[in-house]
Amino acid sequence: MKGAIVYLLVIVGFIYFLIQHGEDESSRKSERDAITACQKEVIFFKMVHNRALVKKAQMLLYDENYEIVSTITKAEHMKSRIETYLSKENVDKVVQRVIKNSSKADGITIDSEKVTIKYLIVENDKHHPIKRNGKVDFFIGYLDFKFLLGEELVYESQIDYIGKTGEDIPRRIECVVNSFIALEAFSPKKKR
Repeated sequence: MKGAIVYLLVIVGFIYFLIQHGEDESSRKSERDAITACQKEVIFFKMVHNRALVKKAQMLLYDENYEIVSTITKAEHMKSRIETYLSKENVDKVVQRVIKNSSKADGITIDSEKVTIKYLIVENDKHHPIKRNGKVDFFIGYLDFKFLLGEELVYESQIDYIGKTGEDIPRRIECVVNSFIALEAFSPKKKR
């Protein structure tokens, strides 16, 4: 009788483990799908330059230990419109809001090191458009984000924006920051 109860408890525990593991796996998959959905809307490029520093950079970002260096490049061969709908200060606020929404900061900063987030917003010049693979793509401009620890480039991402007045830029920034946060480059693949 005791053996049957122990056997039943083991089976129930195993079933519970499978259900719990399946829920965790499906929630992680839905999070990944949400992150990658924005990457499919426009041209999106990302590259991990230093896998060993990803986790440290993510933890610093989680703790809101970061600085922002921003640049806007206007079209040179046509009348630039970018400054009529965009300013570095406003975009910096969007970056800060996205990070704050995804951070786990407790208000205590222990580490003096910071992640540097360098971003460049480039306005596409219709008279001398940016070409990719010899083709001219229709987009208003693109965002180029770099995440650095000291002088070491950790992660880089570029994403187009297509709204004529930059209305999709906040969503693109969210896509870039979340793609960095979601990186699992620091964990080696486990053998099965």
